[in-house]
Amino acid sequence: MWASVRYFGVIISSVSLLTAMLEDAPNEMGEVLEIPWYFFYESGRKSTEKSCLHTELGPDYAHLFERIKKNFKTFHDVNRTAKRVREDVVEEINMSLTQLVAHRGFDLEVHNVSVGDGWTVTVHRIVPAKVAVPGLGSSQADGSSSSRSMAKAPVLVPSFLLGSSGFWLTAGRNTSLVYILADGGFDVWLGNYRGNSLYARHERTNYSEETESPWAFTVNDHALYDTPAQIDYILAVTGQPKLHLVGMSQGSISTIQMLSLRPEYNNKVLAFASLAGARSLTSADQLPFIKYIVCLVANHLKPDEILPWDENFASLVQGAEDEGFQLVKDLIGMTPHYADLSKLSLWLKYLPGGTSTWALRYYHDLWNSSKIRMDNSSKAELVQTFDYGPRGNMRRFNSESPIMMNVEHLKVPTKVYFSSGDLYCTAEENWKLVNSLPANTTEYLFIDDLNYSHYNFALNDRDPSVFYDVLNFLRKNEISRN
Repeated sequence: MWASVRYFGVIISSVSLLTAMLEDAPNEMGEVLEIPWYFFYESGRKSTEKSCLHTELGPDYAHLFERIKKNFKTFHDVNRTAKRVREDVVEEINMSLTQLVAHRGFDLEVHNVSVGDGWTVTVHRIVPAKVAVPGLGSSQADGSSSSRSMAKAPVLVPSFLLGSSGFWLTAGRNTSLVYILADGGFDVWLGNYRGNSLYARHERTNYSEETESPWAFTVNDHALYDTPAQIDYILAVTGQPKLHLVGMSQGSISTIQMLSLRPEYNNKVLAFASLAGARSLTSADQLPFIKYIVCLVANHLKPDEILPWDENFASLVQGAEDEGFQLVKDLIGMTPHYADLSKLSLWLKYLPGGTSTWALRYYHDLWNSSKIRMDNSSKAELVQTFDYGPRGNMRRFNSESPIMMNVEHLKVPTKVYFSSGDLYCTAEENWKLVNSLPANTTEYLFIDDLNYSHYNFALNDRDPSVFYDVLNFLRKNEISRN
């Protein structure tokens, strides 16, 4: 049974814990929720669990859990009996990624990029189809090398936390950020990070205290190594001197940190669109269950893989999309107003992508105001890097202690996209980001809609206007460079 629920990872593990802690919890779900806790901890977990319960969920955690438990049981019961999946969604679930992209009217190139520390990641490139797809017409270029060399600058779209490049390709051609950019004439590349169980691999299998575990990474490493390596690779392949960056969530956080930690990369970026990003997360206080989960992981000191991808994940929710989405809404704060729920099982074919326990520990740091301080001269936030220990810090930052990152190093034209409905990278955090960036190179688009959640900056079947705004922002900076 573990294999059938591993996809929910920490989330379902946490539900299992809370079930055990409630004396009147029904045991009918015991089999479904039985998770081996040694996956996360070796000892002393009880005190940690209780501490996280009260610090992150608060004294009213039982009420929150009862609602989540009820929604999970409804989802599980419907999942066993219902067969309501749309035929077109089932057809796309059964397609390979290359076939799915062809179905959208494009070809797909696969590139492998060494990002250091033994890691190689896959980068996908959307290429105009050489053969027009009936009903979709032809793309703006014929797919030849000569036509692509005359196209606009490349655009790198990194992955978000637990995401993957494949996920971006599941949306429709007219509602997907990446297809909209490709149809707008841009050379679109979709990046991944180390630790992604779909599109990253590690060559070193043995390590010791002298050699860091391959899972000893955070978004700092994405910023220092993964994104720069992919930028250099793309510029080498295309022969272009600069590219655009469009980051959503962790993709934005990583880009901001890269331009702070490696300021020389400001010279390689034409423009940066930050979707649902932030510098810190200290005001993200409306997601108690997520903060509880991350609190648990933050007490797991050893680096390890967490929430890896599994090929059977999509089948787990087929036929119970509505109920599954209600569970997802309670757990991670995603609302259904802008997303087509019938595609949930297609999205989950490429999610979760996996990451490191240390990556989640660092997000716990970003929630901690003690890791943030204000620069008295610039009034900008200084955010502390992860503490890898003296040796790990020295290798990354040339300092035995963690260092503070300054957003003042970010010099590229930037547009910040955020909403009042984002419970992760909140409007408050984004206003701080906007106000700390140079006024003459910074724009913003604030969506004052409580139903516009964090994930709608990646999934938006009903109002993709933000994606077209990103397209126009990049076009404007194309004109300025010419």
